[in-house]
Amino acid sequence: MFKHNYKKSGRIYLLIEIILYCLITVAIIGILFL
Repeated sequence: MFKHNYKKSGRIYLLIEIILYCLITVAIIGILFL
């Protein structure tokens, strides 16, 4: 049960991390090209 819950939350955290990396990348590109 604990592992199952951890897997679910892990997937959500992974999604948040990907979104954050995308935002940071876009911000860096924006700063470099503006």
